[in-house]
Amino acid sequence: MALSLYAYTEDNIEELKKVLQLIKSKELKLYIPTVVNQEFYRNRDRKIFESLGNLQRFSTSLSIPRFVEHHDEAKQVRVLLKEVEACRTALVEKATIEIIEQKLAADQLFLELRETASLLAVSDAVDKAARMRLERGNPPGKEGSLGDRLNWELLLSKVPDGADLHVVSRDKDFSSPLGSEVPNSYLSGEWATIKKAQMFLYAGLKPFVKKHFPTIALASDVEKKLAIKALVESGSWQQTHTAIAQLSPFSADFTPDEAKELFDALVANPEIHAVAGDDDVRSFYLGLLQTYWKVLSTEEYEAVNQHVDDDMPF
Repeated sequence: MALSLYAYTEDNIEELKKVLQLIKSKELKLYIPTVVNQEFYRNRDRKIFESLGNLQRFSTSLSIPRFVEHHDEAKQVRVLLKEVEACRTALVEKATIEIIEQKLAADQLFLELRETASLLAVSDAVDKAARMRLERGNPPGKEGSLGDRLNWELLLSKVPDGADLHVVSRDKDFSSPLGSEVPNSYLSGEWATIKKAQMFLYAGLKPFVKKHFPTIALASDVEKKLAIKALVESGSWQQTHTAIAQLSPFSADFTPDEAKELFDALVANPEIHAVAGDDDVRSFYLGLLQTYWKVLSTEEYEAVNQHVDDDMPF
């Protein structure tokens, strides 16, 4: 998946940003073998050169027949083509600078992924196991290829027992001929036997995020939903204040259901309503009432108001 970042659209980049937020919040655990890190930088320039080539080869030359040159449209075409060529040249120059300085969106995303997840180094034991897997012709990986076999052995050695494995890859070495999202039965069986858990396969980030986090539309939604969860499940006054601070930037962006969940938490969780009189908590809930009071019944409004003492008429 790493090198495909250079071909990602804005939609796919947003999906990856969601995943990054989930990793940072410890909702997901990402494993990046050093082999993947090395492959990314080893093949980076080649992949970029291939992608940039079409833009560099793009030609704005056009032969206009002499018998139409007297028309105004012919002159306009020449002007537009010159403008297109100037834009193309400027675009290539900007892209080249970003490539050299490693400031492409894909560079930044992979760097952030790498910093968020700890790199898994290949031990002698893993190397030996991968080479034995290669000799026996066991998946994953093409004939004569060690890379994916090293990655697999690293996962087997580092992922805790009982943890499900979610692989996002279009590589057919991980899939069954029965479908691109059907795991190779040898690999899924091996994971079940050794790790006592399941292996899942997704052809892209979108189907993975859609299945497991269907309510998340933007990367910022991840932070908001986790902050809501932190407040609802707060087990101390300090946790309550921390969650309120995390939620405050989203005050105007809650859905009615989210607002209702926050109101219910105030009433039900003693760690919240015990500090409801503190400036930060009271200010947050007063603002929430002013915007979302319609989600509450009369009885619910009165229950919330007992904790924040709002003088706004229902």
